[in-house]
Amino acid sequence: MVQAARDFEVSWPVANTAAAAAAAAAAALPKDTPSVTHLGIDETRHGKARFRLVEAPDGGEIWEVVADRWDVGQVDLVGGAGLLGQVEGRTAASVSAWIGAQARQWRAGVQVVAIDMCTVFKAAVRDSLPHVSTWWPQILAAITTGVTNTASEGINRAIKTDAFIFTRIYANPL
Repeated sequence: MVQAARDFEVSWPVANTAAAAAAAAAAALPKDTPSVTHLGIDETRHGKARFRLVEAPDGGEIWEVVADRWDVGQVDLVGGAGLLGQVEGRTAASVSAWIGAQARQWRAGVQVVAIDMCTVFKAAVRDSLPHVSTWWPQILAAITTGVTNTASEGINRAIKTDAFIFTRIYANPL
């Protein structure tokens, strides 16, 4: 715990409280990931990245990432299971590792993966779930309407709501 506090440059009580909260959250997760047919993958940014100076293989010094500023969440889009998992780092390797840690039967049950236009997620899905179709709501909205980027936000929400029969009207009014 002391080393974690040093790495993140926080006091021991702060590190201990964070570790206790993480342990409680992990205990609340089901032992096995619930089966899904429609998987959603998206990133969330929090805080800033943390680095430390370490010795490089050539004897010099390089910066090593201690804490990434990105987390990637995996969610059940239609079954009601909600958040299935979360991994640190917005890399194909981290997403592929989470998918690979799931049971073979779970991976075989996934039919569709919805991602944003992020090649990292596309690579992870292509490598880990080659049998699924990848769905990009933004591209569908652009094809359907001919409108892209900021102008299509309301249209994207309407298409997602129509496709998955859910909405958060209070948070995303059209």
